[in-house]
Amino acid sequence: MSLLEETKFLLKQNKILPNKLKGQNFLISEKILSKIIDSANLNSGDNVLEIGPGMGILTRALLAENVNLKVVELDEKLVKILDKFRNLNNFEIIQGDILKINLEKTLPLNFLKNYKIVANLPYGISSRFLRVFLEYQYSPSEMILMLQKEVAERIINKDGKWSKLSVMCNFYSQPEYLFTVTKENFYPSPRVDSAVIRFKTRRPPGSVIDQKRFWQLVNIGFSSKRRTLVNNLSHGLKIKKEEINELLEIGGLDENIRAEKLKIEDWIHLVK
Repeated sequence: MSLLEETKFLLKQNKILPNKLKGQNFLISEKILSKIIDSANLNSGDNVLEIGPGMGILTRALLAENVNLKVVELDEKLVKILDKFRNLNNFEIIQGDILKINLEKTLPLNFLKNYKIVANLPYGISSRFLRVFLEYQYSPSEMILMLQKEVAERIINKDGKWSKLSVMCNFYSQPEYLFTVTKENFYPSPRVDSAVIRFKTRRPPGSVIDQKRFWQLVNIGFSSKRRTLVNNLSHGLKIKKEEINELLEIGGLDENIRAEKLKIEDWIHLVK
């Protein structure tokens, strides 16, 4: 039975209609599934957290790697399908919203201190999810995530323009665009293509700086896309433009530059 046939059978058997609002587009490509597993570089006994496992296609492939797997699924009907794995010692289902669950109360501390996340994320939560887990005190050592292709390209600054999302992702990790996944690899087929990205989390560069101040400047800098950085900072910080121009000049930045052109090290310089 192909993954498409299996997916349709399980949906019909469990009387499930895929919910677009929950991002329920199920992967039906063995080739893509293998590429995700290969990209995760898993070893036997690794701690792995999967978000939105759906009907367990990726789950089954992860368990074949003999990892210690925890999955978080919001949909009660899908949780029942995942019951088939419950008798495994290295598997646990957690029902709930990953953005609301208190992981410290839900997962063992020795798991949170060393784990990876491998997931096909619902499109609607990707930005919030990244913010939560990249800033988390127990952030994973690595994440292999399927995201909307447009979001993935923003993260790696494909068009040469930075955004608050790409600043955040590159501040807390080293994102790497691995491969594109076209929409026909899902059932039902979404309107857009996806991409798989690897995030290797790291200690933020310039970590001796005041991170609260760092994000204050970034948020103000991006507050109006049409304005120059000088205008945004002057307005947001109540500082004269002349003073900000002097700081930009010291950093070798043009006075007409916009926030989208600043690299991580430029923001760090401004904070200092």
